[in-house]
Amino acid sequence: MGLQDVVKNHTEYLVTAVLMGIPVCIWVSIFVRDLISGDMDTLVGICGALSVLFLGAASLTPQFYAYIPYLAFLAYGSFLVVPIGKRILDQKELKDLEIEKIEKAYQTLGLRPDNPGLKFRLAAMLFEQGMVDAAVSIGNSVIERMPQRTFPEEHRHLKGWNAASAPNSPTFFVCPKCGFHNKPGDVFCQQCASPFFLLMIKGPGQADNVNAKFISIWLTLIIAGIAIPAAFVTLPIGISLALTLVLLLICGIVLARAFSAPGEVTD
Repeated sequence: MGLQDVVKNHTEYLVTAVLMGIPVCIWVSIFVRDLISGDMDTLVGICGALSVLFLGAASLTPQFYAYIPYLAFLAYGSFLVVPIGKRILDQKELKDLEIEKIEKAYQTLGLRPDNPGLKFRLAAMLFEQGMVDAAVSIGNSVIERMPQRTFPEEHRHLKGWNAASAPNSPTFFVCPKCGFHNKPGDVFCQQCASPFFLLMIKGPGQADNVNAKFISIWLTLIIAGIAIPAAFVTLPIGISLALTLVLLLICGIVLARAFSAPGEVTD
């Protein structure tokens, strides 16, 4: 089926192919932006951008006109996850702001490590992040130096934290960096001086990249549903088999990088 025949008898294919340029341009710009900002793994971003360009090129190739509805489904269907992705990114930005506040609290504590008010403020931030035991341990360690008449809100908060904490309080907190067992009330590691509660909140590595996971699955669908069948239709069997192995290897690497567990914290 040639281009001239498509224009005369299959206008719907041509219209769909032209409309494919919209998601192609949008997704390529997203990939480039995230790669430049460092928000996306390099291999995942490059493979994702190449897969989008492949979709656009395939939609303009006569041999692939029969695949255009499937191509359009992959391209436009991907926009269904945009609201979900935006919500996840908004939550990540909010967490980053909270982490920045905790970092500043630690910096101030580094200058005034014995200030009970600063420690309690850090405890309140940790409680907001769901670290109830940490907040209780810090709060209990400083509350005796904070008279209830002067600090009524702090005493009220600590009472609520104690009610929300587990029955058996931890006897120590392990530093993620060096593994030292710190006693309740410590905020800096007594062995390596790291702000270990901050390290716990940040996690052992980069946060899960939902965009990378989606893109890796999307890329696998394109390769498995379009690229591999197209290779067997248009190329000699030997070349098709070799190309299939390469494409499957690329999918495996991209999926492994997107879904792999973050590494441990090291010195």
